Amino acid sequence: MIAYKSNSLCSLTIAVVLGLSLSPMSHSLVLAASEDQLPPLCAPSSTLCAPNAATDTPQTQTSPAPTPALPPESPVIIYTDLFPDLKVGNQYFIGVKYLKDLGLIQGYPDGTFAPLREVNRAEALKILTGAIPFQSMSDAEKPLTHEQEASGDITANPACHFSDVDTEAWYYSYVCKAFMNKVISGYPDGTFQPAQTINRAESLKMDILQAGLSTQTDSAENFDDVSTSDWFNDYAKLANQKTFMIESRDGNLTPARKMNRGDFVMLIYRTIRSIRNHSEFGNATYYGGRFDGQTTASGETFRTDELPTAAHKTLPFGTIAKVTNLSNGKTVTVRINDRGPYVNGAIIDLSTAAFQQIASLSTGVVATEVEIISKP
Repeated sequence: MIAYKSNSLCSLTIAVVLGLSLSPMSHSLVLAASEDQLPPLCAPSSTLCAPNAATDTPQTQTSPAPTPALPPESPVIIYTDLFPDLKVGNQYFIGVKYLKDLGLIQGYPDGTFAPLREVNRAEALKILTGAIPFQSMSDAEKPLTHEQEASGDITANPACHFSDVDTEAWYYSYVCKAFMNKVISGYPDGTFQPAQTINRAESLKMDILQAGLSTQTDSAENFDDVSTSDWFNDYAKLANQKTFMIESRDGNLTPARKMNRGDFVMLIYRTIRSIRNHSEFGNATYYGGRFDGQTTASGETFRTDELPTAAHKTLPFGTIAKVTNLSNGKTVTVRINDRGPYVNGAIIDLSTAAFQQIASLSTGVVATEVEIISKP
């Protein structure tokens, strides 16, 4: 067990137990009902992909917030394990279930999903183009192909051809469509290298371009190991802001790290949920008994075992949010009444009462999705 400390009341002590996210837990669970269909993320004339002032703008409230009653929990249904090698309690459970229920991913003939198997460029395109409908960007925002860079003509429409992609290959249509949409451009030698394992930086670029998201952001924050001179800097900065990828405890992206099937599915899941629900992602920790009776940043008295409350760095006091444990689907509705956490990769600190509804206290830290229900 490793303890992390910070200056926030809610983050003074964080117990982290390593490795439990990959361990099977029970074979069934109670899980909030999920969406049945996935409509286009950003329809023409829709503001869905535009910045959302209600959720994207940090606010500050200095006076104590009222304590409204929490809304009732959502109806629940029973779910079971997805694959023999991907059971309830696995860190990829909710993301894989989401895409599997939509018919976008499936396992191998032997019945397994192999979440830790590396994913190559061809496989990544198939999963990505099936999960996220392509969203058009302006020519000014799209990256240039090598042919356009050579000719100086951004309107040029080169033939969909790579020397190492046969027109009869199962992935040809995915590669061609992505190329024509400028989601990919291939390598300067005219190849696509479909069998090459995709890394984290390449995954971010493909994911963001497929979703049609602008990389223009006012945020100055980025992963600590990403330089402004890196070709993927803009994609990394947006991913950091939107929590498409979660920084490590030392604040890094590790852009060259190879992607496995589970990680790639989670990237897509977080992107979809961020766009559709303005969800945020990161680790949840808890703070408990030793702080009972102390004053929170909102001015309220902290009561660890009463109504579920939480700390967040920017959400206004009194905000009601739903927190989902991404390894088992359990949810809890909380009210924000404190500030924190201030540890890399952590997004919310829960009271003991709240944390116990989604995980055992011995877990210490869990990967979560935070969705705003209402603001004061």
